[in-house]
Amino acid sequence: MREFDHYQISLMPRSYVDHQRSRELEQMSRILDANPQLVNLVASDLTRALRHPERGDRGLSPSLVTRALLLRQLHGLSYDELAFDLAGSISSRLFCGLDEGQRAPKRSALQKNIKRIQAETLSQ
Repeated sequence: MREFDHYQISLMPRSYVDHQRSRELEQMSRILDANPQLVNLVASDLTRALRHPERGDRGLSPSLVTRALLLRQLHGLSYDELAFDLAGSISSRLFCGLDEGQRAPKRSALQKNIKRIQAETLSQ
């Protein structure tokens, strides 16, 4: 009998999809990787809001927060749309550094962290 659906997990590493948006994200990723001071600015804002940054859950990485902010601004996404995009888009997941088995951050976590970024940091 013919199978109705056949799903096979790829053994090849994931890569960006051949699409204009994916190519833009790949280029932006190279720029961010070459300029770690941009992520360091966000890291300062994220830890400044915490009373004891050395305690508790690790939270979202400064890199993920920076990249999620860029996705949100670039595509005019709401926090709900951003969470959905990170859950389902291979290119967005790769851009933000989410591994294949890693859960995407929830809307509330994205909003809480992105709102910690100060206006001065954004202007820099």
